[in-house]
Amino acid sequence: MATRIDAVEALAPSGGDDSAAILAQATRNNGYVRLSPGEYRITAGIRTAVPIKLFGPPEDGMDLVTIKCNAALHGAITIDSGGAGAQVAGLRFSDLTMDGQVETLGFHEHRHLLSLNGVRDCRLTRVRLKGFRGDGVYFGSGPDGGQERHNNKIRVDQCEFDGVNNDNRNAISVVDGVDVVVDHSLFERVSRSNMPGAIDIEPNAFLWHRVNDIHVRSCDFKNVGGNVGVVAFTLNQITLTEPPGFFSVSDCSFDTPLANAIAVVHSNTSRDIRLSVVGNKARSCYRFINLGTAVRGVLVDGNESYAYAGSMLCGFATTDKVIDTTVTGNRFFAPPDVTNSGGLFFSSADNLLIANNLFRGQLLHAIKGGAAGASIVDTRIIGNQAKGIRNGSQYLFEHVEGWDAATCLYAQNGSAGTNLT
Repeated sequence: MATRIDAVEALAPSGGDDSAAILAQATRNNGYVRLSPGEYRITAGIRTAVPIKLFGPPEDGMDLVTIKCNAALHGAITIDSGGAGAQVAGLRFSDLTMDGQVETLGFHEHRHLLSLNGVRDCRLTRVRLKGFRGDGVYFGSGPDGGQERHNNKIRVDQCEFDGVNNDNRNAISVVDGVDVVVDHSLFERVSRSNMPGAIDIEPNAFLWHRVNDIHVRSCDFKNVGGNVGVVAFTLNQITLTEPPGFFSVSDCSFDTPLANAIAVVHSNTSRDIRLSVVGNKARSCYRFINLGTAVRGVLVDGNESYAYAGSMLCGFATTDKVIDTTVTGNRFFAPPDVTNSGGLFFSSADNLLIANNLFRGQLLHAIKGGAAGASIVDTRIIGNQAKGIRNGSQYLFEHVEGWDAATCLYAQNGSAGTNLT
């Protein structure tokens, strides 16, 4: 007979370290632990393969239950399946706050609140992860390094990630994860300037890591730091046995003037990463989308952004080719006070469609393509409009070098024109 959470005797805070009591109750009750209102402490830390189901009072628990964490472990709560072929199924965390106390204990890159390794059917619902020193949640491939674990069917819903002082690594790290959905959650005051960002999908340099079918939707991001992106796909560590792909960021809002909203770091254009960026709004960001390296298979549709450094970057160098990518129906704005802002830049391209976008207020260019030694083939720039471009030429499309007139098309764009000859 299945255990019911309301049939489990509620645990009360001891006033000291509650690590052992939480684990003992989980072990007795098929993983279930019900917490009474109050402040708990995890000092020794919990490391187990028990499928913990940790619940505070329904609906109000984020404000009524706080777990202060200062364990010297990979995670204050670490779940480790113990092997590549094993998974811990059915984890639940709901209606509570976990506090890593970063403002007093300080940054530590590898001290996370939750370290989950080899888990399946894991749900976080209405959980506030606060003041984490490393990550709020780490979906990893083992807590000890060089281990193989796999995670799938992960749901993070209606959660809050508050880094308190931007002295953290990431709110969520996905080193290994398949079928991961982060939905209707808030991220604020997260990430040091030399860490990736709020959500970092980043397999390590081991062939067995899997990152597929990962979706971020209807989330709010505010005052996020980092040096890659608020939502970062860092996929250049190694060519994985199972190619990464099927990603989406949709219907999210960004107010992150110091960080790229979305970034992809990838160097293998033989594989289609199948990334969709749809229906997002960036009130402020450094750059809306940064595809800084070679990438294949991206859809950018129906977004609106105000970007300080540029709306969209597709490759830094001529070797960073953007392939099979579509940019349609977006509204790209530059704030009026910017001094160095462009619209969309690409270097080399193959089968790139830029259509029906609006560019307004950029200082440098609306669309700029090519560079010395670039190759631009099968590229179409159609039906775009530019308003208030402030460069001297006033071009909608400024071309440098590489445009293949036999295979490319520039047509039906606004009157700002181009320097194509």
